[in-house]
Amino acid sequence: MIVGTRNTEAASIEAMADQIMALTRLTWASRLKLRKARADELTNTEFLALDFLERDAPLTVGQLQRRIGILPAQMSRVIKALEKRFPKKLVSCTINATDKRKIDLALTDAGRRTLASFKKVRLAYCIEALRMLSEADRLEFMRIVRLLQASFQKQAQAARTAAETGR
Repeated sequence: MIVGTRNTEAASIEAMADQIMALTRLTWASRLKLRKARADELTNTEFLALDFLERDAPLTVGQLQRRIGILPAQMSRVIKALEKRFPKKLVSCTINATDKRKIDLALTDAGRRTLASFKKVRLAYCIEALRMLSEADRLEFMRIVRLLQASFQKQAQAARTAAETGR
């Protein structure tokens, strides 16, 4: 490999990452506008909490906190918001049957409905964007998304393993 090629490749990858970040900023800005318009809009952390609970409930507070990757004090604020910020509680808290020091979390019916509504709105944005692409571009995009998803999952697993082993 020619020495200059490596620098060009790194600059190219950095430029691509910058474009991805620009796209992410656009989606964040769009989401912030929606949140201002709708007081019942979930935060990112609230969404993650409900999403994990939908898939794996019940989870203890500690299990959910570790999956989301936030501090215990932050988790307390998230749970409080999911219990009190919405017209009906989105999560239920019960004492863990095997360890009375732990609290189990699960989705309520209101939590399931809120999560489904949130996902529906988010999916509508994605569907609209995907419809702008040709079928071939959609297939290529999804092929690349699956590769990126596998890479992110591998990184997340490595981070979880490092956190669990203290490295």
